[in-house]
Amino acid sequence: VEEVSPDLQNVKGEQCIIVRTRDARIVLTHT
Repeated sequence: VEEVSPDLQNVKGEQCIIVRTRDARIVLTHT
């Protein structure tokens, strides 16, 4: 089972969800 830790961070005044995986980091932006 691969652990994925989603974090809520404020990037450039926008709320972003950063999903960290062992091989990649996916940034989902909500506008």
